[in-house]
Amino acid sequence: MINVSEILLVLGAVVIFALAVLNVNQSLARNDTYLMTTELEYEAIPLGQRIIDEARSCAYDENAVSGMLYNIPSDFTSDANFGGASDGESYPAFDDFDDYHGLSITDTTQNGIYSIDATVMYVTEGNPDADAGFKTNYKRLDVAVSSQFIPDTIRFSYIKAW
Repeated sequence: MINVSEILLVLGAVVIFALAVLNVNQSLARNDTYLMTTELEYEAIPLGQRIIDEARSCAYDENAVSGMLYNIPSDFTSDANFGGASDGESYPAFDDFDDYHGLSITDTTQNGIYSIDATVMYVTEGNPDADAGFKTNYKRLDVAVSSQFIPDTIRFSYIKAW
């Protein structure tokens, strides 16, 4: 005859085994989510870096492209006129750094769709993190790359000096 204590021991062992299996499955699922998120974030980095690299290769200011600079920085483009649309240009045919202001594009990769947004502002050497509110010899480009599948927006900044 089977002893009741043996049945209780077997049931206890089954419960402990089931809890261990559940814990392992949860860990594996969490790990897969983490790996997928990391892969998507790594894919977002070159998208933002591409915008930075394109902007770096452009002239500092539209007036420098046309050769009409006599008083620096007062002859630079007003920040109200930043963006390619103000001078009839469209991405990717920008010719100066501040044309990237207001850029909002989507890029599709094999793993998803990414939104890329950019802003440009004048900054000062003493406070490069804040909009100066007036013309200076420094412009900062902020690029944000996001996707519905990554929890945080990937942000980049680059400062171009005259």
